[in-house]
Amino acid sequence: MEAPMLETINMTSLSQLVFEPLLPFWVLALCLTPILLTGLLNRKLSRVLLALILLGVLSGPTTERTTLVPEKDVVAVVTDISPSNQVEQRKALTDEALERIKTQLENMPHVEPLYISATGSAAQGTNIFRQMQSKLQSIPTDRLSAIITLTDGEVTDLPDAADLPAPVHMLNTTPADSFDRRLIVHQAPAFALLDKPQTIILEVEDARNNEAEITVTLGENETKMLLPTNSQQEIEVTFDHAGTNALRLETPVLEGEITARNNQATQLVTGVRENLNVLLVSGLPHNGSRVIRNLLKSDPSVNLVHFTILRTVGKHDPTPNDQLSLIPFPVEDLFEKDLEKFDLIVFDRYFRRNFLADQHFENIKQHIKDGHALLVLAGPDYNTRWGLANTPLKDILPATPFGEERKGMFRPTLSNVGKRHPITAPFAETAKDWGRMAAINPTRVSSNKARTLMTGSNGLPLMLTDEIGDGRMGIWLSSNWWFWNRGIDGGGPQTEVLRRLTHWLMRQPELEEKRLDVSIANGQMTVTYNQVDAIDSMAIEVISPQGESTNHTLTADDDFSATIPAGDDGLYTVRAENGILAYGVKGNVRDLEWRSQADMGALQSLVTATGGSFTQLEKGKNIQLRRVTEGSNLSGPGWVGLPKRDSATQTGSERSPLIPAWLGLALILLGLALTWWLESIKIQRRPSKA
Repeated sequence: MEAPMLETINMTSLSQLVFEPLLPFWVLALCLTPILLTGLLNRKLSRVLLALILLGVLSGPTTERTTLVPEKDVVAVVTDISPSNQVEQRKALTDEALERIKTQLENMPHVEPLYISATGSAAQGTNIFRQMQSKLQSIPTDRLSAIITLTDGEVTDLPDAADLPAPVHMLNTTPADSFDRRLIVHQAPAFALLDKPQTIILEVEDARNNEAEITVTLGENETKMLLPTNSQQEIEVTFDHAGTNALRLETPVLEGEITARNNQATQLVTGVRENLNVLLVSGLPHNGSRVIRNLLKSDPSVNLVHFTILRTVGKHDPTPNDQLSLIPFPVEDLFEKDLEKFDLIVFDRYFRRNFLADQHFENIKQHIKDGHALLVLAGPDYNTRWGLANTPLKDILPATPFGEERKGMFRPTLSNVGKRHPITAPFAETAKDWGRMAAINPTRVSSNKARTLMTGSNGLPLMLTDEIGDGRMGIWLSSNWWFWNRGIDGGGPQTEVLRRLTHWLMRQPELEEKRLDVSIANGQMTVTYNQVDAIDSMAIEVISPQGESTNHTLTADDDFSATIPAGDDGLYTVRAENGILAYGVKGNVRDLEWRSQADMGALQSLVTATGGSFTQLEKGKNIQLRRVTEGSNLSGPGWVGLPKRDSATQTGSERSPLIPAWLGLALILLGLALTWWLESIKIQRRPSKA
């Protein structure tokens, strides 16, 4: 019997015959076969009838009645609510079409609409099909009638048609006559060597213009250029700031564009120095020379040139020059010709021995002012007339000596500034356990900008830093700072302190005295401002990925930290009132949502392969929904079809024996009696042999 249509019945029952034998069928066959065969061979129909009666009763014929409740067909309506589909033109078409679809589905009997919203992000684009399939996993395939998608077509996860469980009708929200210019970065480095040109490969997609103006912004510097459109172009950018740099590329927004969002691109690039050149000059061999040498050589980014002076210029040595393994100190090469090649100069217990003339020290002084660095590891001679403080370097040295080196054990102590300075702040909790030293050079701080990070006996300066013009310098005022390395009196973090000091001298971003730190997690951005000098507050400006600006104030009461909502994926720029910049990224800076070009051809092929249709939405145009039978056309001019699935759910079943027990017993007895009677009559009719 043909099942009735679901539109005209709420419940139906189906009956079928099943068998529940009292004995296994092979046992029944074994027992009944002799009866059946003797009946057939001897032409005794009564025995054949008896065998059939026994088989019918003992096989346990039963009727099973199943109750079915028709299920509504599910129509999935997937709405693309990604940022690219929320621009004015697309959103208007989406809202209008969705409202009309809802009205039609609500008036359709035996249809259950399922509304799905598919989001998008800058990092991953719009994964509309992946989100849709995860929501449809709980829907039985035989109930799913069709899938209607409202999207701009800018999707990044096109599946195979075989993976889609129902016909897909795509309603495209991108107007046919729409225009949009796109700026795409095809290649940009994640790391860049400072002061070395880096190649950026970009492209401007523009169907209306042959050229486009590009604005390249790096930090506070801005450059404009004119490039051909619709082809990949190479430009060169030079980074001069170590640490994180935000490279912004923009092209003007033209009249009639769908959105301005994809007219810009941002790339985070980490600036790194290329093989820092360090000149280490040791005035004489001593216990600490190997420590500072090993420290500098252990840094893979450092090229070290080390000279230890073993004899003076005027020292007489009868050994022939061709048998000497020592070389003359190359003063002119180092301090006149090649001085510009060195990023850091280290004087390790150096004192004046007629090697360097005043002009050489003048060269070094200017070299530091021009943006390089100087580190002085002072020895006893620093406080004598041969020390560096009695050379032209005295103008930039932050410590003026008085008296002679003082002997006596003392424990280095962090100053208040040292407890906050990024060089020594990590050691504030453990400084009380540092080992003692046995000598210190008494000096007075002679620079207004100098910072005393450590002090020794009687509060004398032990470690100082200073900024000279565009350069930096540091000075350590104890000849036995190497005590820590030997573990004397418990030792101390000598290697780490010196490493952080040299990295500060070479301007490592994480050791700057004024620094903004930005981190983003769980939709919240934490901004922290660090500064050595005490202040009450710091105003900051936060610029979102969409270019929206908000102002905030960091205060000492909150430890100069604030938590700010970060809802959108992309690049956040934080600018302090003193000009310091920092960046935070949520998701991925590579904005797939706005830079992926909709492949309408691939989308049309996909929906056609599922049996669905591709329709271009127009303002005021209504798309009719029609119920159609399986195998019928699923689309036509102005309409899309929703196939009838006629699925049902079993709600119960009931079984009853076709032959009740009493009736079965009666039939068996009747069969036996009939067989006996027929065979007895046949015996009586046989002729007598007498």
